Amino acid sequence: MSLELFPPVRLPWWKKLFRKPLFWALICAVLALPWYLNGNGMELLPFLLTLVGGWLCGFAFVNFTLGIQRTWWGVLLHAVVAVVAALLLHWVVFNGSSFLKTLPEQLRAVLFCVQMGAIPGVGWIWLGLLSRITSVVAKPAKTAKVTRLAPGWEDTSPGTRVQFWALPMSMRTLTWAIVGMCVLGGGLAFLLMIAFDSFLLRFGSAKLFIIVFGVLIALPGYYLFRTILGRKTTRHTVSFAKDRMTIETESNITTIPYVDLERLIWRNASDYARMEVRGGAHTLSLLVGMARTPKTVLPQLPPLSQQTIQRLINAGMEKQPSRRPGVTILVVDPSARHSDRAKIRERS
Repeated sequence: MSLELFPPVRLPWWKKLFRKPLFWALICAVLALPWYLNGNGMELLPFLLTLVGGWLCGFAFVNFTLGIQRTWWGVLLHAVVAVVAALLLHWVVFNGSSFLKTLPEQLRAVLFCVQMGAIPGVGWIWLGLLSRITSVVAKPAKTAKVTRLAPGWEDTSPGTRVQFWALPMSMRTLTWAIVGMCVLGGGLAFLLMIAFDSFLLRFGSAKLFIIVFGVLIALPGYYLFRTILGRKTTRHTVSFAKDRMTIETESNITTIPYVDLERLIWRNASDYARMEVRGGAHTLSLLVGMARTPKTVLPQLPPLSQQTIQRLINAGMEKQPSRRPGVTILVVDPSARHSDRAKIRERS
């Protein structure tokens, strides 16, 4: 549900900062705040900046809960924050106007900016919670008929292979597609507010309209987006042999020797389940967690075996630690980048 903006790699701190959703949320807030302080917060540019900044905050929180080692602790924290945030937002919109009027004008402007950004942020948190609940808890009527299993490894001595369904798309492309969807939805909301300006003044408020817009338009739009992604799902087979890996798609077969691999990211569970591989002039990204799978198959990958990991390490790669559960990251060992890997390649 929520999506990682970029895969975790070793970078200087200042480059890591540019990959943090909260950093860009702060930039959006800093750019939009002057308009709110001048009473022009509902103009198109600050309005869109606020929506994107709020969504990035929700995005960062969902990512944080998904990274908690104990899954149910993450679900519990996610649920508590979702409920509290929704109740607080409801109070501010429907019951807190009299209290806000007692505050200084500049403080009211800042709180209004926060309130407008909270609407897409809380909405995204709830979408993430619904996604987690539906993936963890199945309906009793369906569980009695259908048992869903994760794809498993098949022995192909001297290696293994797995067949799964995935989206041939990078996480970065998917993230920018979602950002574009938020901007497009925000622009549509702004145009509708202009078109129904007299109606809003007579029967309601702009804030109420945005909430209604989120429920009646943004939520179906999100599921339509997931449906479109589902139709792009294709079947793939990944094989790990003694000295090379092979990725088979419906129209292509790619073989990469282990000594040519530069990076491999393998995440077996959650909405972020995926395989990313770079090496041998190939760059592939297969998203599994958001793919449409058969009714009997979970959108997951089996964990990499210790034998496969050891073969990759013997080919000059090193395993990087990760705080996220179910993630295996292997990159080229800097000490083996040149001469050592050349010797390994000669031996193989």
